Amino acid sequence: MGFNNSSLVIMVVLIIILLIGLIIYLSKRKSSIPKSFLPFEIAVLIKALGELDNIKEIDAKLSKVNVKVKDPLLVDITTIKELGASGIIEKSNSYTFIFGNISEIISKEINNLL
Repeated sequence: MGFNNSSLVIMVVLIIILLIGLIIYLSKRKSSIPKSFLPFEIAVLIKALGELDNIKEIDAKLSKVNVKVKDPLLVDITTIKELGASGIIEKSNSYTFIFGNISEIISKEINNLL
């Protein structure tokens, strides 16, 4: 059994339809959390990081927020844990906070203020 041209075209069309459906599904799933939804005020986290002046850089990857600060002595780890960070990694002037699916929102909110 071989494939003729019409069978090949039908297979390609079906694959394209499945890929489009998958892209639509994933885009709707990703945006299921409202962009403005945070379980805490962003100002509280900023204060716990030593205010905006102390934040050199912030970004998010998957479920983690990576923050570089000027003075690590100004960072209030206890408050950040109370805000919901399930894990914290400290390295000299940088921190990684595990905030789960709100990590990207946190990063965007703070970057908008920097």
